[in-house]
Amino acid sequence: MAAATLPPQCAPSEAERDVIKTLTATHPMKAGEIWFLISLRWFTCWKIYVSYYCSPSSSSGCGAAPRPGPISNSDLLEEDGELKYSVSEMTHYEVVSGVVWNTLKGWYSGGPDIPRPVISFPALYGNVRLSVELQPLRLHIAKSSDTTASVLAYFSRIDTVGHLKKTMCERMGLEPDNIHVWDYHSGIWLKELHDQQTLHSEQILHNQTVMLDEKKDDGFWPSRRRYYYP
Repeated sequence: MAAATLPPQCAPSEAERDVIKTLTATHPMKAGEIWFLISLRWFTCWKIYVSYYCSPSSSSGCGAAPRPGPISNSDLLEEDGELKYSVSEMTHYEVVSGVVWNTLKGWYSGGPDIPRPVISFPALYGNVRLSVELQPLRLHIAKSSDTTASVLAYFSRIDTVGHLKKTMCERMGLEPDNIHVWDYHSGIWLKELHDQQTLHSEQILHNQTVMLDEKKDDGFWPSRRRYYYP
């Protein structure tokens, strides 16, 4: 996606502000898009520089900051380049649309890019809640014939159980028709998961084990006791 056209070094700060405000207003978040994290530390410096929150009638403290240097998202990342699990929105970063990110990066360079997918969740009264998925679910996938060994895999919260089953059966050499997927914690078979449901709706948690329950050689399924807690 191309950045908005504006001479990078000679444009007045107010012009930068007006371009970004227009792009922000005309590019609302939509499910399936890729949005970008931007360090709140750098973005705040830029907003002060362009007098982002100053009204035309107010000049006190506006436009007094120097132009910031290249965008730096390094405070959001671990040494290996992975996003820190401790970061939170509006404390460490903001999220911006692809066109806003590309425009700012075109003016200031820097980075690195931290793209994340926009996903949707059902909300109250039939509404939909949009959110940027910071981290995929990290899951330990095991099979009932060897519960002590597991395979590490990553899935989106909006991936279906059926997608997980198909993907992991291909990866582990299993036949999907002979597999049931279970929510499994500390040796406890909590509940069988439904193929059409998302991992989010089935309340699958980051870093937990998901068990692939294998049909027995006699064609019957193992009897699993379901555990319920008050």
